[in-house]
Parts: sequence; C-alpha cells; structure tokens
Amino acid sequence: MPSVTSSSTTIVDNTFLSSFTKKNGWTSTRLTLLLCVLWNLFFSVAFIGFGCLFVFLLGSKFTELSTAAVTLHVFCYIGLGAINIFGTYAVVKNQRSLQSVLCGMLLAHIVLAIGSGALCLYVLFNPSNSPAAAEELATCLRIGNAVVSQFCLRGPIAKGTSLSLFFGIWFAEGLTFYVANRSLMELDAVTDEEAYFTGADDSYHC
Repeated sequence: MPSVTSSSTTIVDNTFLSSFTKKNGWTSTRLTLLLCVLWNLFFSVAFIGFGCLFVFLLGSKFTELSTAAVTLHVFCYIGLGAINIFGTYAVVKNQRSLQSVLCGMLLAHIVLAIGSGALCLYVLFNPSNSPAAAEELATCLRIGNAVVSQFCLRGPIAKGTSLSLFFGIWFAEGLTFYVANRSLMELDAVTDEEAYFTGADDSYHC
C-alpha cells in the first residue's frame, strides 16, 4: 500500500507540474533554456571573479601578454554576464524577436570566448623566459598564496583547472545556443498554428 500511495502522489505531482507549465507557456525547451542561461551567468561571474583576483593580487607586475590575456578575459565574460541577464529577460517574455537577438549575441560571444580563452591557455601553457616573466614569477611566489603560485608556476593543477573551466563554459554556451534555436523553432510553430486557426494564413481562405 505505501508504494501505491507514493506512486499516486508522484503521478499527481507530475500532472500538476505539467499542467501548470503548459498553462503558463513553460515548455520543456523553454525551461531548459532558462537553466542554460542561468548556468552561463554563474560561469561568467566565476570567470570575472577569477580574472579580477589575479589583477588585484598582481596588478602592474603582469607581463604585457599576461595583462592583455586577463583584461580580454574579464571584458569577454562581463559581456557574457550582460548577455545572460538579457537572455533571462528574453526567456521570461517568450518573444521571438528577443530570443532571436539572444541567439545572435551567443554566436558572436562564442567566437570571442574561444579567442580570449585560447590566448589565456597559450599564456598558461607557454611560459616566457624573458626578464619580465621572471619578475612576474618572483612576485607570485612572494605573495604566498597557494592558488596564485600554482598558476604562476604553470602547475598541473592550474592547467587542469583552466582546461576544465574553459571547455565547460564553451560547452555551456554551445548548448545554450542550440537550445535557444530549438526554442525559436517552437515559437515559430506556435505562431504558424495560431495564424492558421485565426485565418491569418492566405492559403486557409482559398
């Protein structure tokens, strides 16, 4: 009996959730898009914080290449944060024009993110032997922060963490772009169906 009751409760809960989401226009694709946008927003905040931490701790001691990589990185993910705030609004409003703009923004940012990420990974995996780089390394070690020291020494933990973060955010952005396109297709289908039944389609009158 307990198992039957539990199953009945689960069915009722699922039915209620399904009817509620359909009634309010929250399809599974739309919900997935909202989760993806929030996931990207979390990643962008993490990347911005990560970049600002290095700027705060090292500041002017960076080499020119490191400064360019970190600065581009921070601005890139400030942009992603803004895109995902707009994306949250677009998903909530559920308008085709807004979600179409979101798709365009995501595609442009994916290209920029891969470029800035590749530069950061190049700096990480190809340490320079110049005097400026040696001074940067010495400054890192004097700070005494274990996390910063790992990255300045180009240790395996730093490399593994960086690769995981970069590939994670690239996958998240690609998935969000795919789901946003699926959402656009659903909105187009709904619009076509409404046009057919309201007589907006010319072929319906023929």
